[in-house]
Amino acid sequence: MPVLSTNSTSGRLIGNCGKPLNGFTNLIVDVYLPDPGGQTNGGSFDFAELGGTNGWGFVQGLTWLAAFSDNAPMDEDLTVGGFAFNLAALNLKPGTQVTMTCTYSLDPPGTTNGRGMTTAFSVPVALRPPLRVANVIRFGTSVTLTWTGGTGPYVIQRKSALSDLTWFRWPPGWYPRTTPSPTRLRPPSTESAGIEHAT
Repeated sequence: MPVLSTNSTSGRLIGNCGKPLNGFTNLIVDVYLPDPGGQTNGGSFDFAELGGTNGWGFVQGLTWLAAFSDNAPMDEDLTVGGFAFNLAALNLKPGTQVTMTCTYSLDPPGTTNGRGMTTAFSVPVALRPPLRVANVIRFGTSVTLTWTGGTGPYVIQRKSALSDLTWFRWPPGWYPRTTPSPTRLRPPSTESAGIEHAT
């Protein structure tokens, strides 16, 4: 069954479909608003495998929102089966619950009468507020970063060149912040910095 990350935001849907098998190498993710009636009715049965009375119940899609292809231009995660899709065009509010299915297809997306298999719906997640960098101000040898949104704790990471594959926590030993706020740093002038949710 596909899994949505609880770190998904109203601007970025993160999750995993699993690896394709037996030639079904085209993965298409369909995103939906879940049907609250199915969730409520499913919860009333108190099935442990559905999260009990306060769980996710019988998940089904009420409203289709969008379809994305794994490793296509809208996917920021190039791991096969993993995805991080940009949701900005959907204008979803933080707190909106979403669910998804993954179709494993033998044929490329858009093929008429394509051959594929679709998973069950994922457990829904509530989208977090997206993290946005509000200001980057350089004053002498200091840089002040200001950000809003997201869900703490936060860390600042750096790498010497954008082409580097590895990010490093900076400054070393700096503890994650739990709320967005201005942070003054003194990074080397040639390095790039980014803010991430600390997991």
